[in-house]
Amino acid sequence: MRPRKLFDIDWYDLAFGLTLCLWPRGDRAVYAQWEEQNTLPCLSVRSGFDLLLQALNLPEGSEIATTAVSIPDMQQIAAQHKLVPIGIDLDLATLQPRLEQLESCITPRTRMILAAPLFGTQIDLRPLDEIARRHQLLLVEDCAQAFSRPGYLGSDLADVNLLSFGPIKTATALGGGLIRVRDAQLLKRMIRAQNQYSLQPRRAYALRILKYGAMKILTQRHLFDLFIRLNRLMGLDADQAVKPLTRNFQGHDLLGKIRKLPSQPLVAMIARRWSGYRDQRIERRTELGRLLASEIGNDTEVAGISAVESTWWVFAIAAKDPIAVVRSLRQSGFDATSCHNLCVLKTPSIPPGEMQWLLQNCVFLPIYPELSEAEVRRLGQAVKVALGKSRS
Repeated sequence: MRPRKLFDIDWYDLAFGLTLCLWPRGDRAVYAQWEEQNTLPCLSVRSGFDLLLQALNLPEGSEIATTAVSIPDMQQIAAQHKLVPIGIDLDLATLQPRLEQLESCITPRTRMILAAPLFGTQIDLRPLDEIARRHQLLLVEDCAQAFSRPGYLGSDLADVNLLSFGPIKTATALGGGLIRVRDAQLLKRMIRAQNQYSLQPRRAYALRILKYGAMKILTQRHLFDLFIRLNRLMGLDADQAVKPLTRNFQGHDLLGKIRKLPSQPLVAMIARRWSGYRDQRIERRTELGRLLASEIGNDTEVAGISAVESTWWVFAIAAKDPIAVVRSLRQSGFDATSCHNLCVLKTPSIPPGEMQWLLQNCVFLPIYPELSEAEVRRLGQAVKVALGKSRS
């Protein structure tokens, strides 16, 4: 069976990371480049968002107009700062925010627009920038799912860009994030706040590398088959077996976990992955994503099919019966899933939109450079068969 996702890191990078945990060193040229571009490495994208809100110190009850699909941790961080997120729906085909809804949600309490491109797409920030300038709002781009090339830092139109190098991300460093801030004074306040944190132990990062190294072995095709079979014998399906292994910050006290200085090995690994990632992998995945979209055909609702730009970090489709589609695809040798850690921010004054419908009916398909064109075509045909069964 083909796993739903492969970790986007090779054995040389894992060995490099372990070496750093023993003999820390860094890429001074990259660090200097970050400083020139007002960019700060942090423990995670959550840490960067929390630092931003600490430095802004917005009045209690201030509103953040945000694209509606997020992870619960980001909403929890906003709530910890006593801020109110207001969800803006996205168009299913383009994954662009609905501008008329954004305009109608802006009130005197609104302080920020937070735009998060989904599934490897890019958001056209020009209309959002115009709205933000007109209403004197901070424009923040959460690029956690949008990394598209070496040295990528997001759109220059944003006041703040957030990047993630978490375990399942493109160019993963198995953790860590970058935050670029246009306002130098705001960045200084963030640096002061972060410098008060305790340091992430090198041992913790070394154990993380070993954990994901073991998981990388498990995602080898035949070993993954064995792993799934063993879990079935224990009464667990693929989702129950895989999901707990890839969670980043589990348990309570989220702020306590994310408020740490990134260790030197983690920062050096982020620098290596951010600056030295191979374009060919993204180009290959983009080609395979386009091929899969063409194989599936126009009858299927594919999230982001008409996006301005997409690298297909995730390939999501909507299905009438997602459980049946997942079951059929697994029987065909593809570990598709309808399981995810995303949530839709519900705003009482706004009726449920396309994103809520998508996440209730979504199926995520395997898509990564290691797949062959023949496998992608076979996956496309399997999807059409599975969808046909679910519609009948």
